[in-house]
Amino acid sequence: MKRGTRKNSNKLFNINNLILPKSKRSQVTTFIIIGVIILAGILIYFFMNIKTKSNVNSVPEVVSPINLFVLNCLDNSLKDSIIYVSGTGGYYILPQESNDLGISYYLSHGKNLMPSKESIEKEISNSINDKMFFCLNDFSDFPDFNISYGNITSDVKIKNESVSVKLDLPLSILKDDKSYSLKSFESYQNVRLGVIYNAVLEMIRAQMPYTEGICIQCFYDPAQKNDLYVTSVNYGGGYIYTVVDTRSILGNETLTFNFANKYDFK
Repeated sequence: MKRGTRKNSNKLFNINNLILPKSKRSQVTTFIIIGVIILAGILIYFFMNIKTKSNVNSVPEVVSPINLFVLNCLDNSLKDSIIYVSGTGGYYILPQESNDLGISYYLSHGKNLMPSKESIEKEISNSINDKMFFCLNDFSDFPDFNISYGNITSDVKIKNESVSVKLDLPLSILKDDKSYSLKSFESYQNVRLGVIYNAVLEMIRAQMPYTEGICIQCFYDPAQKNDLYVTSVNYGGGYIYTVVDTRSILGNETLTFNFANKYDFK
């Protein structure tokens, strides 16, 4: 008794075994070829993108210490600049409307003087640029390298949960008759400066109609809503306000934001 066998089982999905008219079979074959070409194109594009990204982000080992040095300077410059600018009310260079403690006025006799978020970003950038210049110290820590660099410029962005900076610092590095270049560096701090700014903006706008007194609720509500704390002290004919965010830590310091108001008390 012969056992039954399945003929051509290994050809089950062979296009030639399908019962199709010649025209249909030709169309299916064409579609498969087109599909293979498209897939190949996608794979080539994907791997080319990976390679390009890797080349952009890679740093030659010989200049890696210089790259890490610049990044460390940038981290510290960003952190110190956030602390300083927040302490003055958003300024690196103090405006005329400031008290002798170096804190800027946001309200002065009913006039709103609060800087925009974009203005504070620029002030932090200016602070970073100056601090980077001194931190780099002409790369004197690397006497075995011949290093020249261009202008230091930075772009700071304040978001609700973070402050980030992109630094443009073109470096030309010469070592053992070989040349290298570095240019772009980035850093960020997980602090809620954007949340603080928006809360203070809400405080100032709510207080503005009350020119002859302090609206306590105007400060309390935005602070409570954003998990912030506000203290105030009478000083120099006005009041200094300090906004504290215990959820934002820079190094060992809790982030604080200061500003001052002048009122027309009778």
